[in-house]
Amino acid sequence: MKLPNRNNPRWRFLCAIASLCLMAGCWRGRGGAGAEAAARNYLVALKSGDYQTCYRMLAEKDLLHGSLGDFLGQIPLAPNVDQRWFDQIEAATEYRLGPADESETQAILPVQVTTPNLVLWERMLAARSKDRKTLRQEAEKQLASGNFPCLKYEDQMVLVYEDDEWRLVAGFPLRAQIDALHDQALTAYHLLDYAKALKLYRQMLQRLEHARFTGRVELAERLGWEMKMVRSAAASAGAAQAYLPRVKLKDVAAKPSMAGTAGMFGEIVNSGDRALDQINLKVSYYSSQGKLVYTETHTPFALPLRFTDFDMAMAPFAPGATRKFGIRLTAPADVQQDNKAQLTVSGVILSQPPEPAGAVEVKAAADAKPK
Repeated sequence: MKLPNRNNPRWRFLCAIASLCLMAGCWRGRGGAGAEAAARNYLVALKSGDYQTCYRMLAEKDLLHGSLGDFLGQIPLAPNVDQRWFDQIEAATEYRLGPADESETQAILPVQVTTPNLVLWERMLAARSKDRKTLRQEAEKQLASGNFPCLKYEDQMVLVYEDDEWRLVAGFPLRAQIDALHDQALTAYHLLDYAKALKLYRQMLQRLEHARFTGRVELAERLGWEMKMVRSAAASAGAAQAYLPRVKLKDVAAKPSMAGTAGMFGEIVNSGDRALDQINLKVSYYSSQGKLVYTETHTPFALPLRFTDFDMAMAPFAPGATRKFGIRLTAPADVQQDNKAQLTVSGVILSQPPEPAGAVEVKAAADAKPK
């Protein structure tokens, strides 16, 4: 009999299921099972794609917070990826569960997670991909061969004893708060308001420091990595300001956009020796007397801090490179008609070497004891 290829994702998936089942011992229903058995049952359901079972295992507070559809967008311990990539990334993710630290009403179990390092991997692929189609094809090829950068970290599973059974704490109410703060932090970062962005990241990590829910460490580690990137940008803000004269605008012309509204088009040239993660442009409107009456800011190029589901084939804007741009003007019609528009480069973010997600900037979840 011909054995299957051990590098095939399907083979690795089946091996993972078998391993989890062996670790779980005999399969028992959740009723009457201990916390460790319940945690292993959750992982087996997750690896086998039985998401309804995973959802039914949630603590009451998490069940009340969202529907099954909401749950499928943020499954605890599962990769934070789009539906298109979920099964493949989950198949490439491994879990090793440790013994439970258990009280009468709460249990915390350490779990070692090995999974693709999505942000680093996406940036590596984007550096040699010309478009999104090529990027995704290369990602699928590397997934099939198992050739991708991995991230290994210690996380935790948190369970509470409710209605005579152990249930998983997903922390959805707090996650929703974190999501709102995260969106604000990313907006501030791309507006080059680093002080505000860092303040919001500190708020998020402080809230996570005292929280206890499944997958907390992964979320804290991801936010901690982003915060390091923001700190690096803030530390190089002076050098970035000095670099502005090296970013040239070429063949700028005002003409209608594809939507029919007023726009400005041209080329950006990086004539310096530094790669760039972002470029901001400013349109200033001056009256006939030379008085500034209105400004608007645009970002024609920006590398995202977070994983984009292999949706953006974007690498840092390299030294000597040229990029075309087009922006849609947003000033009121009378401002555009009565004043002269001038386009300038108003800000850049100097590129930093992409590092794997590093140490968590909150206390390790394994230090927590059930109360």
